[in-house]
Amino acid sequence: MRDGKQRTVDASIGEMPQNVASEEREAAPGSGKTANALGMQLLPLDPQLRRELKVPKDVNGVVVGQVASGSPAGDLGIQPGDVIVSVDQKPVASPENAATQLKQAAAQGNVLLLLNLTG
Repeated sequence: MRDGKQRTVDASIGEMPQNVASEEREAAPGSGKTANALGMQLLPLDPQLRRELKVPKDVNGVVVGQVASGSPAGDLGIQPGDVIVSVDQKPVASPENAATQLKQAAAQGNVLLLLNLTG
């Protein structure tokens, strides 16, 4: 369902690269390279991750790097390598932007996510 109308979308299934969940992606504190929200580590969708995850060129957003077990994101089945495209129908531009939008939506009690699933 989208805007009260039923839509059909195509999905493809592929193997997720192992290094997304296990690889340490270090960033200086406050550099804006990573952010955390709802038990997820959020990473920028850089060209290297786009290739590794086989994310289509027309998909933009942030990559879920890690998901804490027992977290709200983990309970929803969100997995490392998934790409968050929008939160509450607003596109996400960076990990910090996505984290802010996720926290605001969670504070209101509902979070509407558009995901590009890789796993």
